[in-house]
Amino acid sequence: MESQLEAVRQEIRSAKDEIVEVKQELAIAKQAGNKGGEKEVRFLRGRLEKLDSQMLSLNEKENILLRSQAPGKFTLKNLISRPFPPLDARLSSRSSNSKTILSAPRTFEDILPWPQLLLQARELEDSLDDTLHLYDNISFTYTPNLAISSAADECEVRSSNDAANILGIGAVCIGGGSERSLSFTDLVVRKRTHSSNNKHVSSLVLGVGEGYRQLVFATAKVVVALILLACSQVYGDAVIDEAPLLFVSNYHSTVFLKRSERVCNKQRWASDPIWWDRQQPSARSCWLTFLRLADEKQVVKARLPRTAVPRTADSYVLTQVSSKDRPLATKRSVRTRSQPAIKLMASSSTRKGYEAFHDKAASSITAGRLQQQPFDTATGLDTMPSNVIVYKLAVHRQQGAVAGETCAVKLYDSRRNESVSAYFHEKCCLQALQTRASVVRFMVAGRLQDTVYPVTVTSFAGKPVSNLSRAQFRAAKEALDSVHAIGVCHGDIRRSNIIFALDFEISRTASKAHLKIK
Repeated sequence: MESQLEAVRQEIRSAKDEIVEVKQELAIAKQAGNKGGEKEVRFLRGRLEKLDSQMLSLNEKENILLRSQAPGKFTLKNLISRPFPPLDARLSSRSSNSKTILSAPRTFEDILPWPQLLLQARELEDSLDDTLHLYDNISFTYTPNLAISSAADECEVRSSNDAANILGIGAVCIGGGSERSLSFTDLVVRKRTHSSNNKHVSSLVLGVGEGYRQLVFATAKVVVALILLACSQVYGDAVIDEAPLLFVSNYHSTVFLKRSERVCNKQRWASDPIWWDRQQPSARSCWLTFLRLADEKQVVKARLPRTAVPRTADSYVLTQVSSKDRPLATKRSVRTRSQPAIKLMASSSTRKGYEAFHDKAASSITAGRLQQQPFDTATGLDTMPSNVIVYKLAVHRQQGAVAGETCAVKLYDSRRNESVSAYFHEKCCLQALQTRASVVRFMVAGRLQDTVYPVTVTSFAGKPVSNLSRAQFRAAKEALDSVHAIGVCHGDIRRSNIIFALDFEISRTASKAHLKIK
């Protein structure tokens, strides 16, 4: 059996070499451009089609030999540890430019080895059950999330996901596009969930992938120059989706990567190429290990100090909505115009406690001055990046806790002058207005730990805007209008940045006689 399999693989290698030669001759004939060249082009195209059909039959023959290699029943360990034939071409045609044009590239410093992944994969393979879950046959489908398709005894293991489910692993690998088209760029690893809420599902993304048709790994070692472009793309996707794990894959091998828990550390760790047709460990074992690591990273992701990384946008989708590839990176909104810095000044003409005026002098406070400020670190502050209250381009606010007390943490972009100016002004105003009624309580301000981003922390006892229904939002808007009309100073509350210090139902029904400024 082994000799037959080796003979078939030798024929496949010979057919590959012949295809390469025919393609080179075809390219030369196309450049000739004369009538004789046109005949030769037609002849070479017909020859190339015959070679393609020969390759398909050889691959199928190899598949059949691999299936019949071990007679009898297969256990879960047998199935996971078995190799499967690599695929050198796409199974279906697809028009796409996402393989050559980066949608969210990011720069990084270095790629370091990650040998622990292979060791963990071997340990997982050795620990698999070798007695239960018997299957009659093995078939191959060539995608990492559909690597096993066998059924017997009313039990099925169709993929690494199902094997992970048997082993109690809570992560799953899913694809947004047609799985028969091998759209690796659409693959993501996320926490297993049945939720249909896109925002909730996107917050559970633990790993993102990138597949390049042009990507070729060296057999002996990883050639870093070959994966730099793909890693630049997938790293950008991982930063946007806040995913701690990454992978780069073509149609016969995969490289798994991870990034540091500190987003300021731009080093990557990469495993050796995992060849699909080899054992010790097998590709499926490595995918299972990757899913298990992703499941463990769910706890880490909630604690990642990614305060300066924008959360996944509401428009994030996991499904392919057209025939063309949709990049894994989230769709970004159009960049808003930078607004001039503002300061609060007393005003009696409008009967509001304080009015916002544009401050031209405030623009002189630059991001460079921020670095020179003797800021104290905001100690005792625990942020919850997954609980976003409101997000804007330059400033966003998330939920946090100071000494166990729930608070609202407002982060400022130190790269934008108006955002830095707003930090200084709002900090001073909050401190000066603490004696006023109905003003949110100022708790702490300073530089967020391990970052260069300043924050102001205030009390929080309301609801994030994202959790409000449309009817509640209308009621909140009416409440704010009522608060403005009677002159209540409420701190930094706007229609786009709602944090209620007062119950808006009470504020909406209050009158000037019952609610006054002292």
